[in-house]
Amino acid sequence: MENNYFDSNLVFTDFEADNYEEVLSKLSNILLKKGIVKEEYPEKIVEREHNYPTGLEVGEINVAVPHSDHIYVNEGKVAVAILKKPVMFNKMDDPSEEIPVSIVFMLVVAEPKAHLELLQKVFGAIQSQELLKQMLVIKDHQELTNLIKNNVIGG
Repeated sequence: MENNYFDSNLVFTDFEADNYEEVLSKLSNILLKKGIVKEEYPEKIVEREHNYPTGLEVGEINVAVPHSDHIYVNEGKVAVAILKKPVMFNKMDDPSEEIPVSIVFMLVVAEPKAHLELLQKVFGAIQSQELLKQMLVIKDHQELTNLIKNNVIGG
C-alpha cells in the first residue's frame, strides 16, 4: 500500500462528538474543506453508516471503520479520530446492537482495489489491543502519527 493515504493532518486526538453522526459529519467536513472528498460525501457517509454499520467489537477498546462509495472521493486518504469519550456505533456483525467506540478510522478510498488493501491493513492492526491502548494514551500528535504510520497504514 502506497504511503500517500497517510496524512498527519488527518490524525486527531481528543476528538469531541456526542454521537456517530457528529463524528462522521465533523471528520467528513474537514475532508471536504481540504478538497479530498466531493460535496455529497458528508451526507453519504452518514447514510451508509446508518444502513451498513461499521462498529467493530475487538476487545476492551472498540473501533469503527466508516467509508463511503469511491464515487464521492477525489483523493484517497485515511482520517483517524481518537475520541475524547467513546461514542455509540452500531455493530458491523449485528446492526441491532450498539457498542462504545473510542477510535475511528475513516477510509477515504478512490479505487476499490486500494479499499480492500487498506481494510486489510486496518483490520490487521486493530487486532492488537496493545496498539489501540497506545493510540488512546498518546497525546503528542507527532508521536501518535508516527505510531499510526508505522503500525497501521504502513510507513
